[in-house]
Amino acid sequence: MPPLGRHTDSNCVVHLHSSADFSKALRRSSTFKEIAGLDGIPLLAVNHENELKLFAPIDIVSLKLMELRDELTQRFDCFSRILPIIVVVLPPHTDNCRTRYFLCSAANAVGVTVYEFEDAALMAVRLYDVLREGMRFVVVVALEAGVLEVSLLSLCEGVCYGRAANVLCFGCPLVEHLIEKLRRRFGVDVSGNADACRRLKAACERAKSGLCSGGVDPAVIEVDLLQEGVDLCETISLSALVEMNLRHIERAISKCLAEGGILPEAVDDVVLAGASGRLHHVAQAVRRFFREEKPVRFTIDPEMVVEHGTRDRANELSRQSESLSFGYLIFKN
Repeated sequence: MPPLGRHTDSNCVVHLHSSADFSKALRRSSTFKEIAGLDGIPLLAVNHENELKLFAPIDIVSLKLMELRDELTQRFDCFSRILPIIVVVLPPHTDNCRTRYFLCSAANAVGVTVYEFEDAALMAVRLYDVLREGMRFVVVVALEAGVLEVSLLSLCEGVCYGRAANVLCFGCPLVEHLIEKLRRRFGVDVSGNADACRRLKAACERAKSGLCSGGVDPAVIEVDLLQEGVDLCETISLSALVEMNLRHIERAISKCLAEGGILPEAVDDVVLAGASGRLHHVAQAVRRFFREEKPVRFTIDPEMVVEHGTRDRANELSRQSESLSFGYLIFKN
């Protein structure tokens, strides 16, 4: 496990829910040109509506869907000769009719058949011993590249009846904490001010980087004239930020269970997925929420657990068919 103060590609505890790590993952899979923005926060140049515009990485998630068809056509073309039939795995928050339509259209254009769509959360639990007899509830906590997604799966007699609830979090707890503090102290709400939010996020990322490098503790978050007549100057310690991030995970689990209408005591298993699931602090936060009473499963590398489960599903389909060979594609956040 990476030490507490070390920033890794799979996130560190300081950078959980961080837009900086989200931008790293997005840049690895994006064809957009990166341009250095103010305060070191990267911007992506996007040709949108015949005009070159600059967007923060978090703002172009919806635009990525618009270019999905062309991007997937190239991917399917690479696989079409050896994988004519595929299983496509989607994160719960992108699994909708529109996404499926784009995927099927791109596949059909190059002669590839999408046999089925699978839920990434279900693939994460596939290789664990959770598909047993009786009614069971399994929570999947997926955390990667600053995106936290908690899914509640309803299982009966080894068959998944779908997601009972799903919670998606893009927000940064530190930014949300400071916005609420400004609201209480000055009576102003900057959440609707795009420029103020951008500057506040940039200041938070600088503070996180300082804490993560071990150069400063506590770190100072300072923004002049965040809004007319309002200056911000706050300090945050490493321990306070770590606890804030871990509490954010617990709140997301609590919200997911509330939406599913069950109590924590009714959950049978918890599975960690995503690169950040390898951090022992994340597992500790999940155990703390369930009061050490539920098994938290991460013996299979959380970063690879969805891929391993999907490969097992594709192999199962290939064994069931005498003449067909199934491949798979996994789309992440």
